[in-house]
Amino acid sequence: MSVPWSSIIPVNYPPSPFLFDLDPSVALGDAEEKVNQLARTILPATISANYAGTAQAFQDSVKGLGILLIMAILFIYMVLGFSMNHMSIPLPFFLDYLLPESVHC
Repeated sequence: MSVPWSSIIPVNYPPSPFLFDLDPSVALGDAEEKVNQLARTILPATISANYAGTAQAFQDSVKGLGILLIMAILFIYMVLGFSMNHMSIPLPFFLDYLLPESVHC
């Protein structure tokens, strides 16, 4: 009975690049999502996929956007509160903007 070496000694294969170019009409985020979806369905769990180049720069730039948006909303709220001399006055403006039209009286 023979036992494969890979079951005894972990084999580390060198990384293999998978290169693709995008049509100018395709968004980079949509292409990344499609590639991730295909990688999850085709590749085994032991293989990982990473991005490099423009795709990596795009992922790095998108990471902090949620926190940046929350900080911007808080900053605008504080500026409105200070300019109106009371922090509760801007609240109806934000609620009016955020709530759907059917909730209004």
